[in-house]
Amino acid sequence: MNIENILQKNESVSFMFFLSGKLWYRTESGFKFPVPIKGSGQSVFLSEDRANRFYPYIKAHAEKLDEKLAKAKAA
Repeated sequence: MNIENILQKNESVSFMFFLSGKLWYRTESGFKFPVPIKGSGQSVFLSEDRANRFYPYIKAHAEKLDEKLAKAKAA
């Protein structure tokens, strides 16, 4: 997953649903990622926003998916 493409294209994100303490968003290109609300304090999460504001969450989820893919290939 190349998250730099998402940021370079200045994509937006849209809120999809809330599940198990996480807000799930989707980028314009279809990448889905969770945003944990625990510890978010007084943060405001809009239903639509710029992807660059969600960079840490996008990056963390992309890395997690890459690790799972690497483990699956190694098995």
